[in-house]
Amino acid sequence: MFERRKNDRRKTLTLTEDIPAVLANDPLPVLKEMLTEDDEPLQPPSNNELKSVVTETTDRRGSTPPQVAPSLMRLVEQTIDRHMEQLAKDIEQHFNTLEQGQAAPTMAEIGQQLAAIIRHSYTHPVETKVSSQPETQPETETPNTVQYARPEQPDPEQSQSEQPQHNTAVEVTNAMEKTYNPHAIEQSWYENWEDNGHFAPSNEGSPYCIMIPPPNVTGSLHMGHAFQDTIMDALTRYHRMKGHNTLWQAGTDHAGIATQMVVERQLNAKGKTRHDVGRDAFIEQIWKWKAESGDTITKQLRRMGASLDWSRERFTMDEGLSDAVHEVFVRLYEEDLIYRGKRLVNWDPVLHTAVSDLEVISQEEAGNMWHFRYPLADGSGHVVVATTRPETMLGDTAVAVNPSDERYQHLIGKEIALPLTGRQIPIIADDYVDPEFGTGCVKITPAHDFNDNAIGQRHDLPMINIFTEDARINNVPPVQYRGLDRFEARKKVIADLDALGLLEKTEPHKLMVPSGV
Repeated sequence: MFERRKNDRRKTLTLTEDIPAVLANDPLPVLKEMLTEDDEPLQPPSNNELKSVVTETTDRRGSTPPQVAPSLMRLVEQTIDRHMEQLAKDIEQHFNTLEQGQAAPTMAEIGQQLAAIIRHSYTHPVETKVSSQPETQPETETPNTVQYARPEQPDPEQSQSEQPQHNTAVEVTNAMEKTYNPHAIEQSWYENWEDNGHFAPSNEGSPYCIMIPPPNVTGSLHMGHAFQDTIMDALTRYHRMKGHNTLWQAGTDHAGIATQMVVERQLNAKGKTRHDVGRDAFIEQIWKWKAESGDTITKQLRRMGASLDWSRERFTMDEGLSDAVHEVFVRLYEEDLIYRGKRLVNWDPVLHTAVSDLEVISQEEAGNMWHFRYPLADGSGHVVVATTRPETMLGDTAVAVNPSDERYQHLIGKEIALPLTGRQIPIIADDYVDPEFGTGCVKITPAHDFNDNAIGQRHDLPMINIFTEDARINNVPPVQYRGLDRFEARKKVIADLDALGLLEKTEPHKLMVPSGV
């Protein structure tokens, strides 16, 4: 509680009545106003006022010793953390204006002591009491006690014998908190650990290092991250405590596709595309977005308490780091430890890039199931296949049936005259086929379906890609389909098969359509 006196008017800010309301907003302007109201300096609290502060914050039921309200302690602590440095400067300046003989402790000294008391009180729920003690302190002090004592300031008009011979002390003793509140405790302690370099290697002992699998800079932590990072943190802390030269290397991945999608959406909202702004400007936009929004996941790692050495944090697009990646890949290739092979991927015809399975969301849509007749090459009949993507039949390389399906066992090994293409494809047997689904016959397009691709690898079927990077028909199918968008090609294939009498029926069908995140 501090007071200003002017023209017999007293302006008082009491801890119990005014401070909680002030702390809920911003106390700095209020206290500054008190400091600058007139030329008269701020008066430190007297012994009685200090005692009153504690008394007014006690449990009204008259507990002994009095209990300080935890909510008030939290408010005071948060305010000290935010404003103590500036308040100390302002108030110390006024203390320095006091006349000789009225010297008082600086606000910085008071603030340091008060901060220590409140932080201790917050991490060790407290009982607080005010007492008058002789200047001679006891030889021993309870280990879990924090004390702040300020001697009474001498009055020049009093004789030495009349000077007060005691200190006013605030003593904080431990008590067990009923509930654990992690927010202020964990965050403040983590900041202390990081600021003091406790996660950095010691440069002593045998080396132990873990490279964190870099999470995407665009993402947020999920349960998989929490699981693996907890294990790595436990191992890192164990070896650190064993005295090893321990490093848990921090880093994030550029997540190029996801980042590009985010930035492109921002440009689209302005009516522009990446082609409009050009490559260099687009890359600049990506770096700008990364700087503004790319630290969510690292903040979450800190909140978990992960003991990464953040002073060594790297980003996969940092200068020099990409060069290192290129060097490693070239060396591995030259040593025949890696190779380049064809794999089926999720292709984005707009971004012109492969998309991770994690970045693909399948949404249910209303569509159709078309049933077509595929004639046998020997003219002895036909089989009926069903598909939701008729245009892909231009890339079919087989028809599959279940080997236990008696309806088609006699057809296994025969050839199909694939309509519209002039090619012949085999009828194969594979356990993947569900005899109860559809007709029991499945068209196999290894280049355009993940399940078909797996069947194609088992039976060594050719992979015929019929699409360009824009999802248009390429030059492999017959000329009448080349250059058509996939949806245009679908309409034409259906119409052409219908004209040949090969469209058996069309049924409404719910299907899952993949799209980018």
